Amino acid sequence: MYPVERHITMIRFCCLTAWVLVCHFSRGQSYNLVPNASFDYATSCPRTEGEVDLAIPWLNTLRTPDLFLVCAENDNFKVPHPRKCTYLQPHSGEGYAGLTTFGNTREIIGVPLKQPLEKGKSYFLQFWVAIDDVCSTWDRGTFTDAIGMGFGEDNYDIPDFPALEHRGTILYDTIGWTAVYGCYIAHGNEKYLFILNFRENDQTLAVSSDPAVIPVFDYMYIDDVAVIPMNPYPDSLPYCGDPIRLAAFIPEANYRWDNQSTDSIRWINGGGTYTVQVTLGQCSALQTIYVADVLSAIPADPSLVICDGTQTRLQPSIPGITQWDNGQNAPTRTIDQAGQYLAQISNECGDFEQHFDVTAQDCGCRVSAPNVFSPNEDLINDLWRPYLQCPTLDRVLQLEIYNRQGQLIFTSSDLEQRPWDGRFNNVLAPTGVYVWTLSYRTNKAGVVRTEYASGDLTIVR
Repeated sequence: MYPVERHITMIRFCCLTAWVLVCHFSRGQSYNLVPNASFDYATSCPRTEGEVDLAIPWLNTLRTPDLFLVCAENDNFKVPHPRKCTYLQPHSGEGYAGLTTFGNTREIIGVPLKQPLEKGKSYFLQFWVAIDDVCSTWDRGTFTDAIGMGFGEDNYDIPDFPALEHRGTILYDTIGWTAVYGCYIAHGNEKYLFILNFRENDQTLAVSSDPAVIPVFDYMYIDDVAVIPMNPYPDSLPYCGDPIRLAAFIPEANYRWDNQSTDSIRWINGGGTYTVQVTLGQCSALQTIYVADVLSAIPADPSLVICDGTQTRLQPSIPGITQWDNGQNAPTRTIDQAGQYLAQISNECGDFEQHFDVTAQDCGCRVSAPNVFSPNEDLINDLWRPYLQCPTLDRVLQLEIYNRQGQLIFTSSDLEQRPWDGRFNNVLAPTGVYVWTLSYRTNKAGVVRTEYASGDLTIVR
């Protein structure tokens, strides 16, 4: 079982040791992004059907999903005998939700996440499910297999496909709970979570306790819903001179730091880059933590050079709340002209300024390309293309990719809309080394030229 509400914020601890006041910071974050994950907190006790929204901020997303609590006066919604024909203790706490998942009537519950999911980051997903007992006046003893969790950007954005799903094995347990869990890599900006059966009736396995009765209706209970980031530490933080305590307390998770420590807590005593592998169940993610020493991180020589006609991104070398001299409040700033720029940064160490002196020059054309990519349909590093920094670019003529036998396996004249997905004849190309060539046309002051670039890339999986 995973905690519903656990907030770990930055706390400053101080103690008097040998007559010297020693202070350090503890850094962490709230882990489960699902509020009221066990449906325990309600504005009032349920009295009738369709009141899951009493367990704020859960929503009756579709029809009348129910709330069950110990305090309910109506026996149909009282724990541990919901609907009068089931004996089911909560997985934790004092309540749970219920919804129909099969038949002519379908129900959906939803909840806003504490914060949107971040693109490309890994999350551990879990919820617990139990099945309504045989009750002739309700479901006539139907048992099914399908229940899942999905995400949307608003409370009306019910997803078509699950991020997590139980399917393929009929769920029969009416007195205990079954964990449904898995890993998920966020597309970015997922703000709402939904629980429902994503499958049509003819795609759902269904049986009846009475072979003579056709399955017509199923009802499931839900408890302890969890969305846990697999990057539990801050991505960046300032080092002020005092030790920093990085702490993560995800139950049952394993940790391995770059110094081979397997503790969830690590003390940081200086700036640098630190890495930790966090593993929870079958989910694993490598997190990199950048710690900037505020006394030495801001460079004494802030000069930068950009190429004429191109853009670059300015980013302060220490983390914090950043305000730019144009009034913009953002951690980075994109510029396309030479000049002097100022960033004012505030963090727990104090207030700082970083100056950027930017000059421009004619750089000609530069072509860069990743030399490794992994087209395995996990939505990470699945597409490949070269990148042109070329103020005088007229247009791309042709990208060509060859295998080691010299066979042409891919061409494109639009790098943005048609990068290589690692396929040849609609089949993923085997791992190994490939050669690419790029031709493009430039126009500098009316002089048109065709230029070329080439290189190699390696497919890994």
